[in-house]
Amino acid sequence: MTEERTVEPLLEPREGIPPVIADAAALAETVDRFAAGTGPVAVDAERASGYRYGNRAYLVQLRRAGAGTALIDPIECPDLSGLDRAVADAEIVLHAASQDLPCLLEVGFRPRRMFDTELAGRLLGYERVGLGTMVETVLGLRLEKGHSAADWSTRPLPEDWLRYAALDVEVLVELRDALHEQLSESGKLEWAREEFAAVLATPPPAPRSDPWRRTSGIHKVRNVRALAIVRELWTMRDRIARESDLAPGRVLPDAAIVTAALEGPRTKKALTEISAFTGRSARKHMSDWLAAVARARALPDNQLPLPSTAGDGPPPPNRWADRDPAAAKRLAAARAMVSTLAEQHHMPTENLLQPDAVRRLTWEPPAEITDESVSARLRELGAREWQVTLTAHPIAKALAKLETRHL
Repeated sequence: MTEERTVEPLLEPREGIPPVIADAAALAETVDRFAAGTGPVAVDAERASGYRYGNRAYLVQLRRAGAGTALIDPIECPDLSGLDRAVADAEIVLHAASQDLPCLLEVGFRPRRMFDTELAGRLLGYERVGLGTMVETVLGLRLEKGHSAADWSTRPLPEDWLRYAALDVEVLVELRDALHEQLSESGKLEWAREEFAAVLATPPPAPRSDPWRRTSGIHKVRNVRALAIVRELWTMRDRIARESDLAPGRVLPDAAIVTAALEGPRTKKALTEISAFTGRSARKHMSDWLAAVARARALPDNQLPLPSTAGDGPPPPNRWADRDPAAAKRLAAARAMVSTLAEQHHMPTENLLQPDAVRRLTWEPPAEITDESVSARLRELGAREWQVTLTAHPIAKALAKLETRHL
């Protein structure tokens, strides 16, 4: 019978809840303290997603041996480049780095070396890689995770929120050390280093050409005139949300935009009969919504949006069998091989090799299928060297076998 592991709740930061740093003098003292510290620097950031427009940081937490924990208000201290320089040579420890890096870059904090505890957990095959679960599973400590979805733009921040924020970096370096050891023992440490470097090197995504097409439920809108209503309402909502510093969904839900596009209301009364337009924020802008619908109605046909826009990659896989049956067979063979390899190496398939790379490789394969040609194509598609080493030969073998069958 397996003995259950004792889990110890982590209730208070070791040095207590530090004061929030909100002026230049306190920030300068923190910079000096962290410059004098040693070892990796644990970093986290809290945003107000779902409450405010954009994804800026509203609190930045750091912890380092010899420096303790710092809670910085980046609204009052919007330039952390001095702190960035002070720890430039240190490894920065983050959990789910791709979520925090953009808002850290906005305040001038740019890691040169990084350890991502979530990504390490994925490579090691942990089924659940949230910070609380990882801390409990690996360290035997329980973190309270009650405020992750809070409105961190709130001022002043409640004490229990600050406690939660400080605890998020309290044992992050200890978690890093334990995962580093597991990566080393499993032969995956170099793989992890390549992954961390790739995350740091990834540029911010380019702005979408038609971001309104991401409106939830837009697949219900079949008519191009109705699509024009979606576009006009989305654009108006985005302008109001930006000016009000509110999350767009708090101004007007996506469901309201789609329903209005389908029903095409012509009067304020007709608009108010759509339940999603009855929220306080939506009601404030009734004239704007009606004007947006009217603009869409008045557009000449040559200014209406196309039903859809062609992407720069392959079509959705569910259409491959009709459009290119041979490509569909290549995709199935490559996916099966990647799935088998991922199982052998105890990690999710998407971490062994990016699904987009598999699709692009099999939709437009090299003219001649060899280990070398598949390796070269995977590198072009952004695969890391460890991924190429593990997958290129098996995928090439599977694709070549398919070609042989069709000769």
